[in-house]
Amino acid sequence: PFQGLSSAALCMAAAGSNVFVGGVFDYAGDIAARRVAAWDGHRWSAVGQGIPGSVVRLATRSSEVFAISSSDNSALQPATNVWRWNGVQWDEIGSGLDGFFQAIAASTSNVFLARIRAYTNYAISRWNGSSWGDVVAGQILDLDRVVPGSAAIEVPVTWSTAGKPVVEEQVSLLSPTGHEVA
Repeated sequence: PFQGLSSAALCMAAAGSNVFVGGVFDYAGDIAARRVAAWDGHRWSAVGQGIPGSVVRLATRSSEVFAISSSDNSALQPATNVWRWNGVQWDEIGSGLDGFFQAIAASTSNVFLARIRAYTNYAISRWNGSSWGDVVAGQILDLDRVVPGSAAIEVPVTWSTAGKPVVEEQVSLLSPTGHEVA
């Protein structure tokens, strides 16, 4: 029989035959699973030793899982940590990035992270497996519109002339199939 989580789930992502769930829980069924667990359709399993804080977003690529988490156990705190599960252990890969992390998506060769910086600006950063670099940055007109799509990160971009907004559009960095478009 299905046994649930000991506390709230905040995000999910599928990889192969597993569904990875992140949140503020300590147990998945009767398995100790700190903030992240995998469901194979029959039973829960822990994903390593888990992640500190609250896992608020997940993305997958092949057998890798990427997570962003807050620094404490409250889902209300901004997410400032990025993690990578390599099948054996979790590695923190977000050092050196500022801001609050809003969304994460993975393609076959890169990981994209949407960040809020200074409350009115955003940056989309790309991790190439060894380092982060900004792909695009701009002013956020509506913070709620920086969201992950079904494998995509869409961001509002305002093209301006002489400091006045001229054209605003949504730009997707990954297609729904996970292919890079920017």
